[in-house]
Amino acid sequence: MASTKESYHYFFETYLALTEDPRKFTYRFRTGSWSQHEKKLLHAAHLYKKNQKKELFDILKSFKSPDAFYEGVRLYLLGRTHNHYGAFEFSLEHLYASVKKFHEAESDLFLIHVYSAIILAYANKRQLSQADPVARELEKLTASYESLHLMKEHALLVYASHKSHFESGIDKLESILSQKTELVDFYRPSLLVLKFYYHFFYGEFKECEEVLENYRVSAGFLAKVNYPYMKSLFEFIVKKRPLYLYSKDYADFPEMAQQVEVLKALIAGDHKDAEKIWEKLAHHHPDLYTSGFTYAGEKNLFSEALVLARSDESLELDRGHFQSLKTDGDKLAYIFEQVHRSLKKSELIHLLWQEELSEQTEGRLRKLIYNYRKKTGLEVASQQGTYKVVKKA
Repeated sequence: MASTKESYHYFFETYLALTEDPRKFTYRFRTGSWSQHEKKLLHAAHLYKKNQKKELFDILKSFKSPDAFYEGVRLYLLGRTHNHYGAFEFSLEHLYASVKKFHEAESDLFLIHVYSAIILAYANKRQLSQADPVARELEKLTASYESLHLMKEHALLVYASHKSHFESGIDKLESILSQKTELVDFYRPSLLVLKFYYHFFYGEFKECEEVLENYRVSAGFLAKVNYPYMKSLFEFIVKKRPLYLYSKDYADFPEMAQQVEVLKALIAGDHKDAEKIWEKLAHHHPDLYTSGFTYAGEKNLFSEALVLARSDESLELDRGHFQSLKTDGDKLAYIFEQVHRSLKKSELIHLLWQEELSEQTEGRLRKLIYNYRKKTGLEVASQQGTYKVVKKA
């Protein structure tokens, strides 16, 4: 009969095979003499890879193992899954509990997994300064398998990038991305995001577009969700294009959904709705989303888009001439003649009537725009709560 340490190692190698050699994993899973808890944990790891959230949680919450090692694996998988779906506090709680269990079991087999996951959770919380001791512990560990080496390097690259130490990691990042292996492909989407932000921070927007295209064709559930978010925000910031994003597409990622909602509300000039959504963000991340639509995290696509969404570009109007115009139609025509950018409904309403955006004032504005179109024959584009004269109808 195998010793406890040998059983742990056989389980660990089988777990790694899920990434390194899926056929080996399947064979071992089907033919191995697994305990009930071992089999549940391996099945849960497989479900995580397939992104089957509900069934995964059902399995992991259905038992607690009396064995410290296997309980550590269970807690690690729960922490990793919570992180994947944005519940970062729950993630860290389970991951730190997992570390304690592995120390109790006197096993370091999964510590690269757990420390890497802790760094990613802090990165997602935008609190990487708290990951300093974990990063130091991770650097001390020796990766005896290629998949562990990549996992460790990936976590440390995330740590370096969010700490704005890009120069120390970009060569290593490029070296890893140049490798054409299945293991590297597993990390490729996340590594491409790091490369994108490296170029973004240095204003290298052409390179950003090239990285985004590579990211678009990369595999993975998160890449499919994240790509349109990144592309739309990038084009909103750099090319001043409308935000083609919808919060319903981010139902499993409430923070991203609320970010989309608050940006759209600000763009439309609906500050009351924006404040309500901001309060929801602040409730879960009070140190990150502070009063006055102030984002306290590090520079990223959302923070830059927020600056643009909040800014009211000054209107270069001859106020004396504007006030001398007799009708609302004449005033609207003058505004469109002088301003060649998209104008928020709230801006137009304030200029025309010194009133706030409401159902009543929005209705008056729609009627005024309709009459303007009819009188001038010009096309007025309406996008995301803004108006702009674009061309002859």
